[in-house]
This record gives sequence, structure tokens and C-alpha cells, in this order.
Amino acid sequence: MLFHVGVAAFAASGVLAAHLSRMDPCGGLVLSFAASVSGGTLRDLILDRHPLYWTHDWVLPAVIGSSPSGPWRICTGGSCPTGRC
Repeated sequence: MLFHVGVAAFAASGVLAAHLSRMDPCGGLVLSFAASVSGGTLRDLILDRHPLYWTHDWVLPAVIGSSPSGPWRICTGGSCPTGRC
């Protein structure tokens, strides 16, 4: 459970970075996916673990797909927590 919270946090940070770079929602989703799975993917490739951890757990794509919607709505709604949106 705590692992999924961490994945959601990195996905949210990826979508916030995409929004600050003025990307569209599709770019935000791609960046959130890259931010949330890149560390574990690199670990699995170095340790030669196959299949990669996010390819056989159906919960991770669901968490990654749903977690960016909250930060994206907050920033586009005018109440951005960073003040730079």
C-alpha cells in the first residue's frame, strides 16, 4: 500500500512539472508515467529482473492514470499551490 502511495506521489510531481512547462494533458500523463516508474525500471534493468515490475501489476497503471487528475485540476482551476501556474 505504501508503495502505491509513493508511485502516486511521483506521478503527481510529474504532472505538476508538465503543467509548469505548459504541456497539454497528454504530455502530463506521459511525464507522470515516466516519473513514477523510471526508478524501479532502472533498478530492474540493472539487477536483470524480468518482467519489469510495472508490467505485471494492474494496480500501478490505474494509480498512475488516476493520480495526475487532481493536481492538473487544481492548477488549471486558478488555485495553484506553487503560485507559478
